[in-house]
Amino acid sequence: MTRIDSLRSHGLRPWIVVFAWLAAICFASASPLLARAQVDVEKPLVQPAAAEVVHIKISGPLDEGTQSLLRRAIERAKSGPGTLVIELDTPGGQVELMYKLASQLADANKDGVLTIAWVHDRAYSAGALVALACQRIYMRTQGVIGAASVVEIRDGSIQSIQDPDVAAKWSAAVRSEFRAYAESHHRPAALAEAMVDRMVGAKQVRTRDGELRIVTVGEFDELREGDSGVQFVKTIADRGSLVALSGTEAVLFGLADGIADSLDAVLAMVGMGGATLVPIERARSEDLATWLSAVNTILIGIGVMALIAEFKTPGFGLAGGVAIVCFALALFGDYLVGLADVPHLVAVGLGLALVAVELFLLPGAIWPGAIGAILVVGGLAFAQMGSGFFSSPFGREIALDSALELMAGIVVAIGLGALISRYLPQTPLVGRLVQGPTPAFAGGAPAREFVRAPELGEQGVALTPLRPVGKVRLSKHGDEVEARSSGLVIDAGTSVRVVTVEGLRAVVEPDAERGA
Repeated sequence: MTRIDSLRSHGLRPWIVVFAWLAAICFASASPLLARAQVDVEKPLVQPAAAEVVHIKISGPLDEGTQSLLRRAIERAKSGPGTLVIELDTPGGQVELMYKLASQLADANKDGVLTIAWVHDRAYSAGALVALACQRIYMRTQGVIGAASVVEIRDGSIQSIQDPDVAAKWSAAVRSEFRAYAESHHRPAALAEAMVDRMVGAKQVRTRDGELRIVTVGEFDELREGDSGVQFVKTIADRGSLVALSGTEAVLFGLADGIADSLDAVLAMVGMGGATLVPIERARSEDLATWLSAVNTILIGIGVMALIAEFKTPGFGLAGGVAIVCFALALFGDYLVGLADVPHLVAVGLGLALVAVELFLLPGAIWPGAIGAILVVGGLAFAQMGSGFFSSPFGREIALDSALELMAGIVVAIGLGALISRYLPQTPLVGRLVQGPTPAFAGGAPAREFVRAPELGEQGVALTPLRPVGKVRLSKHGDEVEARSSGLVIDAGTSVRVVTVEGLRAVVEPDAERGA
């Protein structure tokens, strides 16, 4: 029996007819779309002049507000014009921030946004990589680009890195980034490297076939030894000097695409003359992002200490609220600069939910709280790194440093939390807020001069719900002590028995005999 006969025998012939009609309808509907796709493929690569061009100005030192501003500008360019002009006048900024800004621009280029850097005055240090990450570079005649050596700030002043191993590591990493971005946009990689490391140097040579090339001093020495026929033309920067080029020099050596002394000139050079500029100004949210980034580690540390305190107090109280607020502010700051995304928010939210399960539903189970704490810390850590940090060795190096810095901050927070919980109640201010032994009162017996530790096997009654921490009254002397449940939640009024003693705190479980 053939397959068609089998289908007929199962009564499926009507369904075959229906399927054939549906296929015909889909093919007829798709025909106009296929025709439109064919037309799109045949369009020329050069598009008509855009009606609008997004424009932002980055002036002064780079900060996290710059990252937030660039994120908003890229989103605006994606949603409409597709072209972004970045006007630069900056002395640079931190290495980590430089990498984040360059990664944002690289992602925008992949998404079809034409990125144009216009060096109005200066694009030094990290600002030079921001320019190199753009697809086009134009400069004013008086503009300068380069001088991007890695330095550190000590005592409020810029100084060279003292440790030679650390200096070599960061210099090599930043050199590789500059070279990679220059090569990706067909610019002289030797010039980009010589901007970062003063021991690289750059020379212009003429090859045997008459082509002008720019090579490092080391490459030039190798070419001469190999008798490749290259001819020396010009020393751009000898060893011991960093490359910093004026607008004219940058165009002459192929680093920039042209001289433009106005925005109109920039637009004319890219075939968009007459386009309307859509300025994206720096908003207060950018200033807020800068502030939140500055206190990010502090917020996470306070949140961790508050979370530890919440585990030690009955129910849900002020400490838990402080932890949630601190973590929310840290995430919000990362969201403003475009680092925190849905996975980070989900991880932190799920982690807090698991901590709540530990506190209210499964006290003493340990694993929900432990997994929740890992998710909270991990979500906050990866939110600071962003999505592109593992795309290059330099990005992975920065991610590792950020993770170590965060872990060090958490360890310090845990240590401070332990000290505060031990010594703060003994201070005069907080001591007034903590209930202590009651002095003798008229007509009554004198109070004991010390707090008695609970005894193993001692029985009592829960005065408050234990979730997992609360208060119990022990039967032997009528003492009210802090206690922790050894397992599930214990309701108020339940008879309990001490199974473990932790200092002055009792670990209790329901007393089955008395409860019966």
